[in-house]
Amino acid sequence: MYGTNVLAGSRQEVDADEFNRLLGNMEGRYGEGAFYDPERGSIYHNYDRALAEGDSDTSYVPIGIDPRNYSDTEALRAAHMGIGHQLDERGRAMRSRNPIYTNERIGNKMYFVDDGKVYSYDVQDVEYDSTPSFARGGAVSPIASHGIGALFAKGNM
Repeated sequence: MYGTNVLAGSRQEVDADEFNRLLGNMEGRYGEGAFYDPERGSIYHNYDRALAEGDSDTSYVPIGIDPRNYSDTEALRAAHMGIGHQLDERGRAMRSRNPIYTNERIGNKMYFVDDGKVYSYDVQDVEYDSTPSFARGGAVSPIASHGIGALFAKGNM
């Protein structure tokens, strides 16, 4: 399970240059930092295509990178996957060949881009006392364990 607590009243506006400095010093999704593009209102992780060329998975789409670095195929796959944080006029997830990313956590701060401004909040992970588990006896019914054919073979319709 995963959860985050946010400290009430901790919202602070962050200067774009300061945010870029913080992003540049973090490890990043692909190990090379990240940057904030204020013109598009998006946070992108740096990505070195030369390092990824040895990847044999041809269906892979790097998530969180500047879409200008996508190949045509990757842009199409990104749109099909619906990645990014865009919303349409009704607040639904929007598919795009040019995804934007509007949040990033660095240490105990969560950063959000909203209407061209960057805000930070103090956060901490929730520590749960228990771990979810399946009911005693497992989660698979006897019918499912023998297949649907067994159900029809018994004439149980």
